Amino acid sequence: QDVELSQMVLSKYKFPPSLTQLSLTNAELKYDPLPALEKLPHLRVLKLKQSLYSGRKLACAGFGGFLQLKILRPKSMFWVEEWTMRAGAMP
Repeated sequence: QDVELSQMVLSKYKFPPSLTQLSLTNAELKYDPLPALEKLPHLRVLKLKQSLYSGRKLACAGFGGFLQLKILRPKSMFWVEEWTMRAGAMP
């Protein structure tokens, strides 16, 4: 059965453990993708564009997330009203 990306819960998706770059555009996810993405141990580049998520708030949990992230590029994310970054959320 095909599942639309908007119906996916990224925390249940099995990303390759060696993933270093990810770009999400117009995905219209129903849930904040950051809690799942910050757990990717080798992610260095994350590009978030346009209608990524149908909510208005994003949150990075804190210590231990985005361990290797070097580039975070949000683009045209006018829908975001609040983005919470807890201490230690990024290197």
